[in-house]
Amino acid sequence: MDRMTFARPVSLVAACLLLAIPLAGESLRLQDGSVLKVDEAVQEGGLLRVRLGEICFYLSVEEVALLEAPRPAETDLRGMIEALNNSDPGARRLAVAALSAREEREARDAVLGALSDSAPEVRAEAVRTLRVDEEALPTERLLEVIQQEDETAPRLAAIEALGSRGGDLALEWLGSLSADPEIPVRQAARAALRRLQSR
Repeated sequence: MDRMTFARPVSLVAACLLLAIPLAGESLRLQDGSVLKVDEAVQEGGLLRVRLGEICFYLSVEEVALLEAPRPAETDLRGMIEALNNSDPGARRLAVAALSAREEREARDAVLGALSDSAPEVRAEAVRTLRVDEEALPTERLLEVIQQEDETAPRLAAIEALGSRGGDLALEWLGSLSADPEIPVRQAARAALRRLQSR
């Protein structure tokens, strides 16, 4: 078994603890769609061992105590929204993903606000979360993300969203993005265009 010891909490585990998501026995869906089952979360001496498949994360009891300071419940909308102010981008990204399951207008507004987050992975998660909600995230806004975003991850999320929506505008934009100077953007645009054309 691979063992990795971190001096500071790993973002995924930290975010789970901050959002009070039970660790042991739970399945966590990652950004890429893969699922990790938390096989165990046990205390060993002064460490908490969290095993995800073949990987073990070790957190000190002091680190866990720091993380256990006021933690919102998973079902607490206010707590999820407050987690968007966490200093850890991983926790903010997880909060956006958790908010995607909520139907309240306040949750959607909070995710819209995350489109302006300082971390590109949080902005990308916000785009992915809103990709099918054309009222909250109109196609014109997706095009703005593609044109104005400096970071690759949010641009790729917007291209994926544009491709899933389809239509003439999507075909036109994806065609032009096939010549984008950024290789990952070109590849994502071409893949989305192929999927659209095969429908």
